[in-house]
Amino acid sequence: MPILKFTFFVLFFTCFLSWSQQPLSKKEELDFLKQVRETSELTKTLKGTFLQTKQLSFLEKRIESTGDFYYQTPNLVKWEYKEPYLYSVIFKNGSLLINDNGKKQDVDLASNKLFEKLSDLIANSMNGKMLTDTDFSTSFFKNNGEIMARLIPQQKQLAEFFKAIELHFNENSFLVGKVKLIEQSGDFTLIELQNLQQNPSLDASVFTH
Repeated sequence: MPILKFTFFVLFFTCFLSWSQQPLSKKEELDFLKQVRETSELTKTLKGTFLQTKQLSFLEKRIESTGDFYYQTPNLVKWEYKEPYLYSVIFKNGSLLINDNGKKQDVDLASNKLFEKLSDLIANSMNGKMLTDTDFSTSFFKNNGEIMARLIPQQKQLAEFFKAIELHFNENSFLVGKVKLIEQSGDFTLIELQNLQQNPSLDASVFTH
């Protein structure tokens, strides 16, 4: 069912990377947030490819999928899976547009507050606003040219889905390069954003299905 597939997709954001973490000082944290905010204000569109890796405790092998993603301010987001299956989801004007290999469905996000919140989280992870979301307790770490923000859900409904969400930023570009969602079970999904283009021209047809 499309909604079940979407739930799988939504858990695309999770996990802990094993690196030597050094907490940011308060000044470093404020400087980082300022840089992310300034970068966000200059970023009107994003385009790239992604590699999604899903680890489930009951499977020996990780599940990998690839595709393209698009973002347009303030909250248009499209994830288009190409391998190993054709599937796309678009967050647009309060709706979730699903295309499951030609089978299309529109979901009114206002009718499902959890999906509506998850839609906001996906857009806000792209523009950096998620870092100051009061629904999370956020801490910051640095390692080898990356800054990682670890967000712990404070809202009960979100906490049922996620143990933690991690956003990894390149210290030079201040754009999200990796997103992880850690489920309460310890299973995780990692999305690595690749071939990232800042402010490319995007045709309106990208966000239709």
